[in-house]
Amino acid sequence: MKLNKKILFPAVFTVFIAAVILIYVFSHKNKEAEIAINYDKLNVGETEGDDASQNYWNTDESHMVAAAENGYYFMTNTGSYIMYFDIESNEVIPVCAKADCAHNTESCNAYVGDEKKVSGIYYYQGYLYYMPVKNGMAVLTRMDASGGDRKEIAELIPNEGNNNFIQLMFHGDCVYVYDCLSHIHSNEEYTEHIWEVSLNDGSKRSIYEITGVNLTVKNVKSFGDKLFFMVQQSWEEKKDDEIGIARAKSLGVFAYDYNTDTVETISENNINDYYIVPEENRFYYFVTGSGLYVSDLSAGDEKLLMKSTDTMDMCNLSYDGKYLYVTNAKWMSYLTFVLDRDETKCLVMTLDGEIVNEIECTDFLSLYFGDDRYMFAEIPEQNGFVCIDKSAIETAKEWTSVSETVIDLIDR
Repeated sequence: MKLNKKILFPAVFTVFIAAVILIYVFSHKNKEAEIAINYDKLNVGETEGDDASQNYWNTDESHMVAAAENGYYFMTNTGSYIMYFDIESNEVIPVCAKADCAHNTESCNAYVGDEKKVSGIYYYQGYLYYMPVKNGMAVLTRMDASGGDRKEIAELIPNEGNNNFIQLMFHGDCVYVYDCLSHIHSNEEYTEHIWEVSLNDGSKRSIYEITGVNLTVKNVKSFGDKLFFMVQQSWEEKKDDEIGIARAKSLGVFAYDYNTDTVETISENNINDYYIVPEENRFYYFVTGSGLYVSDLSAGDEKLLMKSTDTMDMCNLSYDGKYLYVTNAKWMSYLTFVLDRDETKCLVMTLDGEIVNEIECTDFLSLYFGDDRYMFAEIPEQNGFVCIDKSAIETAKEWTSVSETVIDLIDR
């Protein structure tokens, strides 16, 4: 199926684009970076159970798909209804086990609230988690796989109905909560936090904070005994009455040690995204304006795998246990907006940098990546979700709709 759809940007994403649209277009430099990595802090210890944290999703996107044992949960883009994609039957069904439910009213278990107040779906240790907004606060809510049993765990952070700004990362008996976007285009000083919230009693504490202007915490991932994250800062440059040029730079990659309750700096390079492959003892990272690097943690050295280009920069990374995935979707969203071009793609690569496949992602709103079974992306007119079965990832070129019809459970 050839997909060629007009790009539609949600309001909150458009605000973000407007704030940073010229960030890299005017500061992009295609040169090899000077690398500085703190190798002593990259030892992540035992990594068994890391799959539960689902690091493979694109941490620069909203978390709209969650992997479960036999399929995937996702939130519809026509409203806040949780659906389940059964990969054995290829069926998409509402997450509702109520007898005689027609799945067309708000009493259906699949309905979780107004679409402006709920976004993001997570699956962890047999439960679904989402964050409705109540009285101006995002509330972490847990539900069972049938949607029948729901429990409010804790109030998280203030929210005005843009929950795709709030993201989660799970580890052990806790979830780590952060706001990835709200203040990056604000000129007021603000303290950004990563909050640790107990899944048992809802208690909350700050494990990291940074105060400044136009800051954001992003790309939080859990590997072994450490929680990795990045901090980005933006600013505006202008002369006299000229239109300002927005710029941004990563302040680096950092790691919070679960055992010692300390935060260490991993790198202060302008890294856009990263991924750790513990079984190979490798650290992969994409430096804006330079390219894709890999560091051998045993030898303590770096290697440039792929130079950035005019169309392949500011890339995001994922790993599914076999292949590395590299996409320029974020970079091309800027170029499309400014230069009216879209050459969005996803590269499937070996860990040594050999390109196995190049998959076109033109006109996609978001590329979510995925685990070792399926890869997902979003196109609004396709009910938000298309996928590729990874059993054919080495040759796949086309995407398949998760659902052939737009899903809207509630009678309008």
